[in-house]
Amino acid sequence: MTHTPHDLISKNFLSDLNVAKDMIRAYLPAEILNRCNLDSLRLEATNYVEEDLRPYFLDVLYSVDIDDQTALIYILIEPQHKPLRLMPLRMLRYVLAPLKQYAEKHGDKAKLPVVIPIILYSGKRSPYPYSVDFFECFNDPELAKRVLLNPKLIDLSVLSGEELKAHGYAAFLELTLKHVQNRDMLKLAQYIVELLRDHPLTGNLFKHMLNYVLESGESENYDEFLNTIINQTATDYKETTMTIAEQLRQEGKQIGYQEGMHDGIEKGFEKGEHEKAVAIAKNLFLQGVDLKIIKFATSLSDEELAKLFKAH
Repeated sequence: MTHTPHDLISKNFLSDLNVAKDMIRAYLPAEILNRCNLDSLRLEATNYVEEDLRPYFLDVLYSVDIDDQTALIYILIEPQHKPLRLMPLRMLRYVLAPLKQYAEKHGDKAKLPVVIPIILYSGKRSPYPYSVDFFECFNDPELAKRVLLNPKLIDLSVLSGEELKAHGYAAFLELTLKHVQNRDMLKLAQYIVELLRDHPLTGNLFKHMLNYVLESGESENYDEFLNTIINQTATDYKETTMTIAEQLRQEGKQIGYQEGMHDGIEKGFEKGEHEKAVAIAKNLFLQGVDLKIIKFATSLSDEELAKLFKAH
């Protein structure tokens, strides 16, 4: 990036803490300024403006204590002197970047610092023609305030199955997510059967749902789950479930075969090692070696050695 004289004077002046303190004193509302400890002001590293926008914007970030808690003051400088209708949205994106970095550094339990954004505009068009209120970027500012500042969290853990069943097709997803980690899958099977009677799923969604349950569930026995659906649903669902059940059984056979091979190899190895130890013990015994040394050399137990040399 080629720095213009505008860039250099802005960056150089704002990197001087005496300049920064006076600017903050001039523009922060008194009720916020009175809570700031400007002696704690520090310049922070920045790299938050997207690469394609760096020719058009500079940013300077400071940390400062407000009521003994860390806060950030973020100044965005627009060298091209061009007013932007959606500047508040762009500013929000830049504000989120240092917050994300702070969270990654301090962990999920950390409280986020307040970020105070300041935009320096020196364009020819005067006064600045657009609102800097983020919500004025929306075609319905009041609705945006209501929904963006109050995100809806659906806690499936506190909603009963009967409540979720009233949600129609969405209930398939909600009940599956709620019950998939339960070891007893029969309850989920019953919910699915009941829902299918009034809300028939497409074959594709039904198959995805069953596959998810079988891949992500924690039940140790899915037979009862699958059999309930096979015995109590329409033909199309029966056939899909039976196909998946057969695939599961085939995979189970293959896994059993592979596990059997692995166990057999391990047991064979153990048997071979034991037979070798017995042969060594016999040889040492015939040479008159003390039993304690034989035990140490072969790792055989006292009972095994006593049984082995009983005849002698």
